[in-house]
Amino acid sequence: MRRLPAAPINALTAHPDTTLEEPNKAQACSANGRTIRIMSVMTRAPVQAPQDPNPATPTTTTTTDESQDPATEDTGTAPRPSLALMARGIGVTFGPSALLDVLVAASVGTVVQQARAGWPGGRRARARQALASIGVGLTAAYLLAVRPQLRRWGATDVEVHETFPDDALVPDPAVESTWAVTIDAPLHKVWEWLAQIGQDRGGFYSYVWLENLAGCNMSNADRIHPEWQQRTPGEPLYLFPGRGLPVVHFEPDRTLSLEGWGSFILRSIDGQTTRLISRSRLPHGLPAIIYAALLEIPHFIMQRKMMLGIKERAERAVRAQRIAEVGRFVAH
Repeated sequence: MRRLPAAPINALTAHPDTTLEEPNKAQACSANGRTIRIMSVMTRAPVQAPQDPNPATPTTTTTTDESQDPATEDTGTAPRPSLALMARGIGVTFGPSALLDVLVAASVGTVVQQARAGWPGGRRARARQALASIGVGLTAAYLLAVRPQLRRWGATDVEVHETFPDDALVPDPAVESTWAVTIDAPLHKVWEWLAQIGQDRGGFYSYVWLENLAGCNMSNADRIHPEWQQRTPGEPLYLFPGRGLPVVHFEPDRTLSLEGWGSFILRSIDGQTTRLISRSRLPHGLPAIIYAALLEIPHFIMQRKMMLGIKERAERAVRAQRIAEVGRFVAH
């Protein structure tokens, strides 16, 4: 089976450019609103973390949380989700976008049909023409005005055109998104929240009710867990129980990249302010078509919420720390 190029996340979602071992089984979970993207989580074979030949090295040690699924802890894999659970996830993930696609196709088809018929009169015909015209107009507005802004939410012109190290994983993308947010917290304080994302760790700080509606069994952390601060390249970052995407690049305080999702880059602005940037790229072909038709909007919604969730938690932790320092100063 040909493996499609990997993207260099979110908010939900895993891109459809990963290896599929079981067609017609797909599941969505965040990104983080998970992928930078929502497809292929359920389609991947269970991923096992590679055995580390040097467990004494901190940067190559995988930490296991006590709350981890026993099946995963004992065997490195988790039981396959039921068909009902997969169907629910597919419906939650792709259903709204598929419905929009159907409405758009119906609108375009009606306009073409009515134009060929010479725009016939009659109350019903005029009603169909009006509704179809509205649908086509809204679609055009989205493609021409909304979509370009959606693909660069929060990012500056420099960031949009900048080349990041993991861009080389998809050198000639059909679709590229760059999202960014400024966080009033030191870089390391932001990294601690980013480093612990994952279904079996800190969650994705996104719309957890929507993730759980898709069967992700997600919960969002509201504190830093030291045992969740390390990742090994190649190990799975879980988006769904037992299903995850391999970590491509994990450089503390700098970059977290996932295969089939994208990259998160941190940059310090002035020591007390940090820029969180997300870059995702998709290759030409079927992955880009599926993403544009079914995943682009939910991916943006979930990953935007994820990035804002990181911002909210990091800034709240810094405020609490400053208040505590003032309290200690006053007490003395």
